Amino acid sequence: DYIYFVYRDFPVLGPESTNAAIAAQCANDQEQFWAFHDLLFDNQQNLNRATYLDFAEQLSLDLDTFTGCLDNETYLEEVQHDAATAQQLGATGTPTFFINGRYVSGAQPFDVFAGIIEEELAAAGIEAE
Repeated sequence: DYIYFVYRDFPVLGPESTNAAIAAQCANDQEQFWAFHDLLFDNQQNLNRATYLDFAEQLSLDLDTFTGCLDNETYLEEVQHDAATAQQLGATGTPTFFINGRYVSGAQPFDVFAGIIEEELAAAGIEAE
């Protein structure tokens, strides 16, 4: 009840990472962001337009809508803004997390996140359950 999770794009592997982020946002328009995101991460060695269209088909997205969004780079400015903000906040790679402004870099064990969240809840006077 006390945690608000926000995902932001931080394409760090070059131009194709930006295209992948745009494609994921286009999938989000059809409520398939996380499924698309998972396919991207499982297939990082093969990021290209044909792959994005294949994923869209696998997820039964409306291909005309998805392709239009992708071709128009509908989310380019949003992705670029997310990346610029991440850099300003000191992120140097992915994954990067901020928990109430506390910087956590890299994939960490669950206990790291749980500890920080419990500390933040306690500081706010909320007892962790």
